[in-house]
Amino acid sequence: MKREHIIAILSTLALLTLFVGIAELAGHREFIFPPAAAVALGVLLPSDIAWNCDGKRVVILTTLSALAGWGIVRVCYAEIALSLAFAFLIGELILLFSKTAFTPLLSVAALPVLLGLDGFLYPVAAFVTSALTVLLRIILERTGIKESGSRTPMEKPKVWDAYDLLVRLTAVTLLGFLIQKTGRLYLAAPPLLASFAEGRRYRSEYRKTPVRTVLSFFSCALIGVLFRALLSGLLPLPLFVAAAPAVFGMTAFLLLTSPILPSAGAMTLLAFMVSEEELLSYPFQALLGGFLLFLWNRLFFKETPDRLENETANPFRRKKEEKSG
Repeated sequence: MKREHIIAILSTLALLTLFVGIAELAGHREFIFPPAAAVALGVLLPSDIAWNCDGKRVVILTTLSALAGWGIVRVCYAEIALSLAFAFLIGELILLFSKTAFTPLLSVAALPVLLGLDGFLYPVAAFVTSALTVLLRIILERTGIKESGSRTPMEKPKVWDAYDLLVRLTAVTLLGFLIQKTGRLYLAAPPLLASFAEGRRYRSEYRKTPVRTVLSFFSCALIGVLFRALLSGLLPLPLFVAAAPAVFGMTAFLLLTSPILPSAGAMTLLAFMVSEEELLSYPFQALLGGFLLFLWNRLFFKETPDRLENETANPFRRKKEEKSG
């Protein structure tokens, strides 16, 4: 493994463990901020920042989405199904007009709605965690450890995007009603919603290998649950002590099952926000929710030549193809 990869992995481990430690010391779980795992994996590990994005846009889009989700919790008193659908809609509109593929913003917008995070610390945590991650990327570039990335703006929304949005919004709304009926929040775990949006793109790893994708999300959730239950549950150890090996295990798992799926990493951190009552069922809720969402994708999203021509390949996948070529 190259030196730059080792440093990037250790940086990711240190950063995510730090966020859990801050949350525990401050007594505010908002600072755990699970989307930070997806952001760190997509910003620090690849040669170019993932999602056809750059550092400035990562911070702006993360903060804007967090404000949107927090605002919905503060002013919207609808049932969870409608509130979740509204958060997803706002996130999708931000994504469409951002000229990026930064799908983690959907997770950022949905998380406060799902968990009822109504404190202003949530958008603050979103800004701080994303800014620190991007700052670390800049330091790695300035010191020559990583090369400066490049970005090509994506095209404006197409006619089919309206249909795509309606189809995905319908799925999220139906899943929200299922949550209301069963009380199982993590059927719509926010990282699953991010991958659901990514899965509409035919070239996406999330769509091309749906079984592997769903199992990756389940495995990352299970890693978080096991380390939290064993180290912070059975043993009287702080959460951040349990988070360190969990993040390492998650990163190692995603590297071994390359190409990396950044949003899957957020499932590990989310395990440190789940209530004790739902901790053991959390991975299995995510497994069922992921299966339902990807089944919906397979049924309603079909590839066409014009779509394929305008899609941007996953940089993790592109790097793998360059090596094999």
